[in-house]
Amino acid sequence: MARTADVIDIGDLPDLRRIAEEVRVTQRPCLLRIGDEGVTIVRPLAEELERRGRPTAQDEATSGASFGAWRGIVDGEQLKRDSAEARGSDRPGVEP
Repeated sequence: MARTADVIDIGDLPDLRRIAEEVRVTQRPCLLRIGDEGVTIVRPLAEELERRGRPTAQDEATSGASFGAWRGIVDGEQLKRDSAEARGSDRPGVEP
C-alpha cells in the first residue's frame, strides 16, 4: 500500500528552511540528529522523484520482450506449487 507523506510548511521555520535550501542546492541528503541519535534524513526532492520515476519506453520494451520466455521450459503451475511448499506456513490450519 502506498503511503503519502505529511506536508509541513517550513516557511516560518528559519533553521529548517536553511537546511532544506542547503540540501536542494548541494543535492546531497542530510542526516538530522538529536544528540547522538539520528532522527531523519532530508533528501533532495528531485532525487526522490527520480528514484520513483515512471518506467521509460525502453524499460517497458525490455520487460515486454521477456514475456513468455520460459514458455515450454518451465511448468508454471508446478513452479507455484514448489515455491509455496518451500516457503512453508506457520499459520494454523483452518478447520470447518
